[in-house]
Amino acid sequence: IVTAGVLEYVPLEKTVRNLSRFLIPGGYFFNSPVRDTIWGGLVCKFFACKPHGNRNVQVFEENGFRLEKVIEVPKNPSASFKEAHLFKKTERT
Repeated sequence: IVTAGVLEYVPLEKTVRNLSRFLIPGGYFFNSPVRDTIWGGLVCKFFACKPHGNRNVQVFEENGFRLEKVIEVPKNPSASFKEAHLFKKTERT
């Protein structure tokens, strides 16, 4: 599953929980959230969305994902995206 600037438009917890059902253990979820900065806030104000800040990683972990990798995005070209997160679905015990 790949999302970039999408989860800011929907209830984060409910959406991650629902999408996680479509992945088998070992599947990947790639998410690039909107920055929780002045620039990200302005972008979200213009597009009527809400940056979730550090809550993104916590919500994924609560839903059976493990953060595999953080991919830094260049800061100058994009005012709204800071980094991308690659999560791996873990097996529930």
